[in-house]
Amino acid sequence: MHARKVVLVTGAAYSKDLGESLLRQMIDRKIELCCVVGVDAEAWEDALDWLCIGSDGEASHHITTTAHPHESVEEVISFAESFRCQGGPAVEVMYF
Repeated sequence: MHARKVVLVTGAAYSKDLGESLLRQMIDRKIELCCVVGVDAEAWEDALDWLCIGSDGEASHHITTTAHPHESVEEVISFAESFRCQGGPAVEVMYF
């Protein structure tokens, strides 16, 4: 079983071709929190928000998203650990 809180550490700018599949997997997993740190963090966060909303505006699942463009991975992990969610305290760190 996967953690419901994810810290996504990005090494490349967001593009639909590069990242949409990964973001859709997070939605399908019903994660509750996604914190993005690294290259183009705000664009990755924004893309996940739009995918959650859906093309028809009828969101099927809510994910709290945050972008941390000027913070360290350790700081973002600490933030995620302190975030309360139903899925418990575990945080999964994904490098992409």
